[in-house]
Amino acid sequence: MNPNHSNTEHPNRLIRLKEVIHISGLSRASIYSFMEEGTFPQSVSLGARAIGWRYQDIQNWILEKIQERDEKLIKQTELKAKQDKRYGR
Repeated sequence: MNPNHSNTEHPNRLIRLKEVIHISGLSRASIYSFMEEGTFPQSVSLGARAIGWRYQDIQNWILEKIQERDEKLIKQTELKAKQDKRYGR
């Protein structure tokens, strides 16, 4: 990978499994399991024995996970505030 080019310049660039593992922090088994569940971006066939993923799809998946975490934290904070108010804390 050329360090002089930002990945964001090439959102349709296809990346291979090794890079998907590196970017996502997931194991190979987890990636394929999540793909089977429909909760991870699907791969693109590059030939008879080669697949890749669209870089932007992986980035979007990561951003969705971060958003899910943030929404969960907000809900937990709101619930705690309601409970504290209810019990006069």
